[in-house]
Amino acid sequence: TRTAKAAAIGVAALALWLLAGPSALGGPVTYVSTYGTSMSPRVQPGDLVIARATREYRVGDAAVYRSEKLGGIVVFHRIVDVSPDARYTFKGDANGWLDPDQPTIDQINGREWLHIPGGGVWLQRIANPVNLAVAAFLLVAAIFAADADTITAGSTARARPRVLSVVCGFPFAKAL
Repeated sequence: TRTAKAAAIGVAALALWLLAGPSALGGPVTYVSTYGTSMSPRVQPGDLVIARATREYRVGDAAVYRSEKLGGIVVFHRIVDVSPDARYTFKGDANGWLDPDQPTIDQINGREWLHIPGGGVWLQRIANPVNLAVAAFLLVAAIFAADADTITAGSTARARPRVLSVVCGFPFAKAL
């Protein structure tokens, strides 16, 4: 039934959000598109690192934090020390120096959960405002088309136009 489908979609959307919702919108993960070589050779410019927040971070964990001393940029480096006052010292794997910040656990966005080589390039393309607008339009068009298909056979209601396809932003319609 329609209610069961809507409930299933809602549950799936909630599960996806709890698994991969971006922290900038209240979700549990931080998406980092890398642009430097400080974590090479394993992580290269243009890679995507997905970090999940956790209650505990250890020496050796690669994690994400926002650097106050570097103008608020997001940094993905490895934890090399934890001080007695619970401040974390970070260092890029390829760097010969320690990071200037020593964030607390509350300032760490998350530990590396997933690394996708080249994924940052694709994320930047998808997150482009024009591409997001096109995706939103196509989603609305698909919802409209699905709604038009719900008219039951034999209905005495006046026939509504049905969207058959969307090509280059122009819907082509046909009466039922």
